[in-house]
Amino acid sequence: MTATRWRVKSHIVPAAFVRGTARGARKGSTPLRLAVKQYVRHDRTPCQAPALTLIVAHGIGGNKESFEPWFDELAECGAPIDAIWMIDAAHNGGSHLLNEGSLGDDIDWLDYSRDIFQVINYFQAEMQQPLVGIGHSLGAGVISYLAAWHPRLFSGIAMLEPGMGPGKHFNWPPPLKFYPGLLAIQKTDSWPSLQQATEELCSSRMYKDYDPRAFQRILKHELRPMTPRDANFGVWENGVALVTPKEVEVNMWIVPDPPLRGFGRRQDLDYPAAETTIMPGIRRPESFQMRESLAQLCCPVLYVWATRSMLNHKRRQQIYLDDTAIGWSERNGNITAQTVHAGHMLAQENPAGTAAALSEWLQDLHKREQDVSLRVAKEPPFVRGVHPAMRERFSNL
Repeated sequence: MTATRWRVKSHIVPAAFVRGTARGARKGSTPLRLAVKQYVRHDRTPCQAPALTLIVAHGIGGNKESFEPWFDELAECGAPIDAIWMIDAAHNGGSHLLNEGSLGDDIDWLDYSRDIFQVINYFQAEMQQPLVGIGHSLGAGVISYLAAWHPRLFSGIAMLEPGMGPGKHFNWPPPLKFYPGLLAIQKTDSWPSLQQATEELCSSRMYKDYDPRAFQRILKHELRPMTPRDANFGVWENGVALVTPKEVEVNMWIVPDPPLRGFGRRQDLDYPAAETTIMPGIRRPESFQMRESLAQLCCPVLYVWATRSMLNHKRRQQIYLDDTAIGWSERNGNITAQTVHAGHMLAQENPAGTAAALSEWLQDLHKREQDVSLRVAKEPPFVRGVHPAMRERFSNL
């Protein structure tokens, strides 16, 4: 359905420079690039009032194409959207294919925030305001950090199942061996044939609740023929591998502390251990900055939680709301929350329900921005030189 709802354009954009860690990219390698897709509504006309532009960030292991059924449902429910922009993180999905020989092995979560800002600046002539940031899981923290850093960038942000790493209230519960980063070490990411890969993914518990449309996109966009960089290249004549290899997931989940032998120590490990420790020996120092960003948000915020997610814990959710309420958003009464019947991958499992959870909020946000535009239009015009009112007010000091 995507082609009937949206005109899809693919772009390749330079990634942000410099990376957040010394080993984020290989020295002397080709500069990193980003795979970006732009979804433009077919049924929008130039005479209509400007609608919203959505900037969407995925979580660990996600890819932009698996969100497309959700984009279709957003259009179906009448959300006021002109376009959606989705960026694969530099080490993920289509971006990983572009950067395979240049990526390092120490990933800074906040590089994704900087890359998104790079894309927005690069395409500023095509990105019509107002912009709305939407992030899933880790992507929610990425969007929150960016919104706090540049308070006028987004007119609102929606955080779907936000996962911002550890904190003094959030440590990984036992048994520790089920931490996703440790499970990823044992993950299968290559197969002798496409048929075998498809059969294994079809039987995987991870995808059992996916909407069929989203799962078909996983099969189409998450598998690729093997390359010489793959361990079993040449062993399997028709072998296939995941587009995003398991070492990327491991490096996204785990920052060893103390560092592995021979490795330097990251500067951001100086953040409080109580706020950044997942379990003994594993930290995610970026989580401190992401959580701090919640109190600095100046725009409307929507939280969307899933009923069957391990994050569906009232105390955890309340802490997010309370931390956000410290900032300017609460002063304007702009923090709201919704629940969707799904697991953590709510946009892939229940695209229609997730779209419905955002639709009314997006409509309210659009109306708010129209009111702001009308108010700004009534303000005095720009003048050359010092404004007479400025001169008059301060002339007698």
